[in-house]
Amino acid sequence: PRARQVTTYMEYKGCDRLEAQRRMDFMFNDPNGFGVNEIREVELGEKINYSTKSGVQNRPVFSFFWACWCAYFFFYFMPHRVNELGGIQWWRTFDW
Repeated sequence: PRARQVTTYMEYKGCDRLEAQRRMDFMFNDPNGFGVNEIREVELGEKINYSTKSGVQNRPVFSFFWACWCAYFFFYFMPHRVNELGGIQWWRTFDW
């Protein structure tokens, strides 16, 4: 079904296969964002290039440090802080 959608999109928009494939990949990942981008392209003339790097590909160093901070926070800081405050006492949360 995906290949059929790519070919119908190619016929509808008149673009090449590579652009249609990338647009369909984006549509399957974020349908609402894809719809907004299509509307902006029609109304404002903005042409989105789906071939450029984005997110983690664009900022690998930031992404590495963010991942390190998240790992520290959730696997070191939070468990130690919870233990300092008396831990999680699940048996006191219910009235038996």
